[in-house]
Amino acid sequence: MRLDRALEEAELASDLLVRASLHQEREDVQLARRQDAERARERGRFLRHGRALRAAVSGLACLALACSACGSNSSSHPATTKASGLAAQVPAAVRSRGVLRVATNATYAPNEFLAANGHIVGMDADLATAIARQLGLRVQFFNVSFDQLITGITAGRYDAAMSSMTDTKARQQAVDMVTYFNAGNSFVVLRSSPLHVSSFAGLCGHTAAIEAGSTYVPQVAAEQSHCTAAGKPHIHAQTYANQADANLALLSGRAQITMEDSPVAAYQARQDHRFRVTGRIFGTAPYGIAVAKTSGLAVPIRDALRALIANGAYHSITSKWGISTGDITSPMINGATS
Repeated sequence: MRLDRALEEAELASDLLVRASLHQEREDVQLARRQDAERARERGRFLRHGRALRAAVSGLACLALACSACGSNSSSHPATTKASGLAAQVPAAVRSRGVLRVATNATYAPNEFLAANGHIVGMDADLATAIARQLGLRVQFFNVSFDQLITGITAGRYDAAMSSMTDTKARQQAVDMVTYFNAGNSFVVLRSSPLHVSSFAGLCGHTAAIEAGSTYVPQVAAEQSHCTAAGKPHIHAQTYANQADANLALLSGRAQITMEDSPVAAYQARQDHRFRVTGRIFGTAPYGIAVAKTSGLAVPIRDALRALIANGAYHSITSKWGISTGDITSPMINGATS
């Protein structure tokens, strides 16, 4: 009895072990199938992602090829958007070179400044690139001090200077100027300063940081005699190589006030809350692109600007940088009145 029962129990135990083993095998097979399916899905996702990534990279490459000069010191793309006949107006020496050499002082955001990657960007950079395309050229930027822009043009080192430079009668004695934008002037102080200035007369007795080579240098010098005549202390004028250094003079306490073109002052106050604009915008005047008087570039550049204004590209560029209130509708050669 005990033996028979023992045999039965042994057979039952063996049967249970076999069933358990078969059940485990089925679970293992199902797990393997699930893992294979998951790997297949993952491969599918990877392939789809890879295709999308390749498409995105391809699209970005095309975009970069089309816009490489917008924020760099040099562009190498062909000018495929030139207006009919404009390229033929370009002087032979420039046309054969295929490059428009543009000098700027990249310390004046949002018009011209250095991006984090070291490329020159801003409204002037974008517009210079668009003008070059209209003329069937590439553009190459040169970052130089502001007071060396005109001398670089007259010496033949650059074809054009485009750097928020006001078109004035005095500058027209050395170069031709093609107008392309209207800007006023603003005074800038530290946000913590109680100073309120709305005209050059308000500078008497104060220390002003001024960019060398700008129109503010003679304007401040002319105001000195008015301060003396009014019995007020003279202006302590400090000149700096660029606007960035003038701004640093304010931050360090070496100066109390600086002056900038109105779109630049407004942009600076928005971007850096340590600064504020004081007083109202005054003295609106046109910016000009400077070219050598014998270069033959003034007319084609003017006509390229006309084409950009007509097709809407000009307004798109100024709107991009938030300064379209300074748009013009009719560029001129030597359009300054003072």
